Amino acid sequence: MMLLGLCASMHTASGTLSSRHDVYGFEDVALPPLPSGARLVLGESRPKVPGSSSSAVAGESHDTMMWSKLREYVALHERDDAGACGVGGEVWPAASALCEWLGNHSAEVCGSRILELGSGTGACGLYAAALGAASVQLTDGGPVELISLARANILRNRHLFRAGSSVEAPPPPWGGDSPPS
Repeated sequence: MMLLGLCASMHTASGTLSSRHDVYGFEDVALPPLPSGARLVLGESRPKVPGSSSSAVAGESHDTMMWSKLREYVALHERDDAGACGVGGEVWPAASALCEWLGNHSAEVCGSRILELGSGTGACGLYAAALGAASVQLTDGGPVELISLARANILRNRHLFRAGSSVEAPPPPWGGDSPPS
């Protein structure tokens, strides 16, 4: 069994990147395409980073602009209203690296059983499923809305999974309400 514990980018159904910035308010994060050339389609639940679409102020140094974006990001995530799914509803930059690694080890992934801890959107586990994993469990201790988001992402990408594979996002085994299916 492989164990995954990182988090991808949102691609539209046409495979193009969204115009939103990543969680830091900087550049978009892009998952590598699958060997077939297909891309995962992932939904996220995150608030827009304030000021991320604004251009730099004339004469503002690069360092000043970067620190400003970091302050905005921290202020956003210090508030309790980070979205119904919390930070798990975001696709994080580490997912791109993990998915690239998975793609480079696709022979090991194919037919294996995958457990993704802290899956959030499920990006890495879904990538493994699209590479042919036999069984994928997306787990997260976040709110019910996050499990529902992961389940919606499973449905968005099921056409990429190997016939007969099992891809699930069960409720946490330690308790809590089960989200609606």
